[in-house]
Amino acid sequence: MLTFENNGIVPQGLELKKIIESYGWTLYDVTPTFQDSSFTYENMEKDGSAMEFRVSGHYMFTPIPESGQSLREAYAVTMGVGPVLYIENPNETERWLGVELYMTHTFAVFSRMMFATRGVVLSSPRINEDIIPDWVAMPYDTVVETFQRHFRIVSQVDFTAEVLMSNMRSALENNRN
Repeated sequence: MLTFENNGIVPQGLELKKIIESYGWTLYDVTPTFQDSSFTYENMEKDGSAMEFRVSGHYMFTPIPESGQSLREAYAVTMGVGPVLYIENPNETERWLGVELYMTHTFAVFSRMMFATRGVVLSSPRINEDIIPDWVAMPYDTVVETFQRHFRIVSQVDFTAEVLMSNMRSALENNRN
């Protein structure tokens, strides 16, 4: 089991941040908003992106604003789609502690990263009764390599196309059976 030195700081956090920022996105610490409901883009922007990552911390993925653009404006153009992990084999027990994919069979869509004692959890808040968010959990010893190989940013068009293709594949499989 991984032990955490320095007040629960996750050693892989800065390397993950570097990978994510290479795609023009970053992470903001939203842990305090779970306690006092003070979530606003303006508060996040004022606090700046996360510089360290702690066990029990909750972090939100956002695009890095362009010069003169607010964080709210940068996030609005994404239409809520962005970070994904491509999942080649959800049963790969060395890589995943758990995987639940609801909209596609090939990638997990998420907006939050949580650091737990056993590993990293990726998911999104549930904002609609009809849509169950994907979630992925992975151990710390695979998280950097997994992000290097499988992390991407997708557009709304990419996401819609993948959902349609995934539904077509499922329908074909059901017809074969």
